[in-house]
Amino acid sequence: MGLHLDKNLTWQPHIDSIFKKIRPIIAILPRLKNILPSKLKRSFYFSMIHSQLTYLNIVWGSCARYKLYDLLTLQKRAIKILFNLPFLTPTEELFMTTGFQSINSAVRFSGALYMHKVLGNHIDCNTKFPLVSSVHSIATRSQSQLVLPKIKTTKYGTNSILYFLTTTYNNLSPNLKGIQSLDKFKRELRNEFPPFLHGVDG
Repeated sequence: MGLHLDKNLTWQPHIDSIFKKIRPIIAILPRLKNILPSKLKRSFYFSMIHSQLTYLNIVWGSCARYKLYDLLTLQKRAIKILFNLPFLTPTEELFMTTGFQSINSAVRFSGALYMHKVLGNHIDCNTKFPLVSSVHSIATRSQSQLVLPKIKTTKYGTNSILYFLTTTYNNLSPNLKGIQSLDKFKRELRNEFPPFLHGVDG
């Protein structure tokens, strides 16, 4: 499947492997930035860098947030070099101007999209994600939320795949959750997870 595992499922080996794949690509960007036209630069970015950051990211992206910092730094460096942007370009300006999703935004986007597909029966999934309303009969504001999976410790449990997927869905706006169409959900989801996430990307 292309995933690098460790016994504690910290995903550090896989993140390290992505880092090693992207770093050599960045080394050749100074030679390409003045050759490739703007349209091809975007194609190059998506095929060589973005693809590495999004492949199966709903699995390894559930890791502790700080583990993604080095990949975010590489991502910003690649964009600045490829598109001739100043080294001190603020992170928010960098992503909002180019429209590229930061790795943190991309991980959440993928997780939310996956959950919509599962809950809408667009794809098969053996894991069940029950609603709070199916467990508790008393009406509360959380009835439309998914039941959080039980965890043994907050240190590792909150970084589990199921916990990440469940909380990502629960944090979506009610209007977004109510959208049935997959295409419309995907369009509106980009507003929920813009290229730059305040409080996450810096």
